[in-house]
Amino acid sequence: MTELEGVDQGSGDQGKINPAEGGIADDLTWLGRGFFQPLYNLQFYRAAVGKSLVEAIIFFVAFATLLTIITTLNLTRELGAVSDDIEQAFASGAFPDLVIENGLATVRGRQPLILLDEQGTIVVLDTTGVYQSIDTGRYTQGLLLTRDSLHAYSDGNYQVIQLRDLNSALGNPIVVNRESALDAWRSLTSIFAGVAFIGIGLWYLVARSMWLTFLAVLVWGMLSAFKVRSEYGPVLTLGIYALVPAVYVSFLLGLIGVSFCGLQLGLLLLVWVLVARSVLKAGTASESPDPLQ
Repeated sequence: MTELEGVDQGSGDQGKINPAEGGIADDLTWLGRGFFQPLYNLQFYRAAVGKSLVEAIIFFVAFATLLTIITTLNLTRELGAVSDDIEQAFASGAFPDLVIENGLATVRGRQPLILLDEQGTIVVLDTTGVYQSIDTGRYTQGLLLTRDSLHAYSDGNYQVIQLRDLNSALGNPIVVNRESALDAWRSLTSIFAGVAFIGIGLWYLVARSMWLTFLAVLVWGMLSAFKVRSEYGPVLTLGIYALVPAVYVSFLLGLIGVSFCGLQLGLLLLVWVLVARSVLKAGTASESPDPLQ
């Protein structure tokens, strides 16, 4: 791999990173450099192989945590946008205020209100008596709320639940309006965000660490084909930092509509092999004895 843009090859120690730097401040500085310097600075990779694998693993945990937070926040933002749809649905009358009290339902809005009627599914609110049951010959599944009962039908199973039983189980009264729907959705969003954070975090930390460990063996073998002598630890270290440009570039490509399965993995392997070949080959050459005169 050619020297990355921005690296001055003829400036001696200028711009180089000293792998022997010590102290907490220097460790934090090195950790921070890992979030952007792998994008352009080949000297960073050269310094990285001079440090311990533990430091690379610490960076991996920090980077994975950052990605987890960003992904969870983005997901939460998208779920929060549903709140606007809920408000609009109540404001437009697409979904009315509903109160179930003492076993009787009150719907504030036009009726019968057909919320869904497509592909063999129907959902209706009607306390006027126009709808008294679900037409099982026409529909394969559906819900019908009448004045005093809730009808549920799915795959040949027809159930009728008395609303007084719902009041006994869920409280009296049961109120479904803009405020209660928004409160319920916000609570659901908070729970989902917590679960998603754990799930996404496990993916970034556990799953990625596993395939990075496996891919390091593959890259290690590929380097031998290029006659590059190396050890497993430095190869894995380079792979951890090569993940940074792979993630950033795949994200930017996604913004312009370029996204497909394996894109990030392909970018990772490309950067990883090219960087490892350049860095480790240079290290091998510097360790080779001078030829006999």
